[in-house]
Amino acid sequence: MQYGAFRKLLYETALKYGVIVRANTKVASVNIKPDAPSVTLESGEEIVADVIIGADGCHSLSRQVMFGDQDYIKRKNIVMYNTVVPVEKMAEDPELVPYLERDKVGMVVSWFGDRYGVMGFPSAEIKRVQQGDVYNLHVYTPETTPMPVPVSEVDSAHLVKAMSGCDPHLRKMAEMATQVYAVPIVERPHLDDWLHEDGPFLAIGEAAHPLSSGSIYALSLAAADGMMLGRLFYHLRRKDQIPVFLAALSEMRHKRVQEVWNVQSTNPAAMSMPPGVEQSEGLAAAEAMGDGRALTMTQDAIRAVFAYDPEDEADNWLVQWGLMRERTQSEAPLTFAVAIAHQNEQTEG
Repeated sequence: MQYGAFRKLLYETALKYGVIVRANTKVASVNIKPDAPSVTLESGEEIVADVIIGADGCHSLSRQVMFGDQDYIKRKNIVMYNTVVPVEKMAEDPELVPYLERDKVGMVVSWFGDRYGVMGFPSAEIKRVQQGDVYNLHVYTPETTPMPVPVSEVDSAHLVKAMSGCDPHLRKMAEMATQVYAVPIVERPHLDDWLHEDGPFLAIGEAAHPLSSGSIYALSLAAADGMMLGRLFYHLRRKDQIPVFLAALSEMRHKRVQEVWNVQSTNPAAMSMPPGVEQSEGLAAAEAMGDGRALTMTQDAIRAVFAYDPEDEADNWLVQWGLMRERTQSEAPLTFAVAIAHQNEQTEG
């Protein structure tokens, strides 16, 4: 499924459940107060809420609010070319047909090489070749000339030149490519605490934990953040539960995101590092762990992202900790009265 179709699905589902969506509206500023946080739109209108969720990505106002002037980007000297190849064209070349196998749903192919890395996958299940079907390529190459952050559009000739030393199959795909976008790989800090210290403002998704551009885990991690948030707030009964639920989500999701972050060394971005200390360390680690260890780390990431239900984790937390807190608060507080008696002794004389 392409991002456009996924956004449409989310939009229609949100409307179905009563969400009010304001089109062509941008938030200009956020005012965080313990009891009444608010946002001010570019139109000047102020909207007051019980809680504000910052889910606006890694190039966002939410990160400005959470980091202030401490946010940064660190270039990794790698650029990712995000492009699509018409399946019709690939199907005409016998050497490229194997990448379109119809009996393998969700197949992702990875290529690793010196200074290069590629991930390829179809945007949908290919039951038969149809007009409009595309094959996605995430191509990681050295960034010989600094490219604009976060993204810029380039022509296919630029991609072909960048892939001059790659597998002939990949060069063929590059020549067929359309809609080529160059995304410089940058490092951004993760939030240690997703909840703002001044009030109920929570950053989730890539606003809280940006992964490498083109990561196959980013969308699933962001969706899981939203699923857990929705599950916790399904059980909301009082306003004083809001900060407790937000803090719980921050703690639980932060731990799982870190598990995924720790295995990112197995992706093409890490394996295509340019010469230097980081590449030497990465290649040494890859050689030491071998294919078996790399597979294990990838499976760990898949389990951490796809093989668990964030709503189940939210329910487990509610049973173990949420209900305990509710019972504690429902019990009448004990009041101890302490009386001290003083006895004066009289001496008979």
